[in-house]
Amino acid sequence: MSNPRITKLRYVGLAGPDFATEQTFLNEPWGLREVASDGELAYFGAEGSREPYVTRLRGAQKRGLDLIGFAAENKVAVDSLAQNLARALERVPVFSAA
Repeated sequence: MSNPRITKLRYVGLAGPDFATEQTFLNEPWGLREVASDGELAYFGAEGSREPYVTRLRGAQKRGLDLIGFAAENKVAVDSLAQNLARALERVPVFSAA
């Protein structure tokens, strides 16, 4: 596939040190509903979304973005996008925190 496109954002995965506070924040002000959980790992769905969840929350020492899930038109597009990403990552310098 010559020019594959990402068609939508499916979900994001967040991490943070105060799991209970962040869990409440996603439930109350944002209005997401918790659809599954296991210890300090919880999945939140959005009203009207066809996705099983739109946000994943994980308890962690450092706050961060764990993952992003995208959708593409078909398997060929997904494979092509994965190859493009692998090639791009070969050119990204890696820095380690001292």
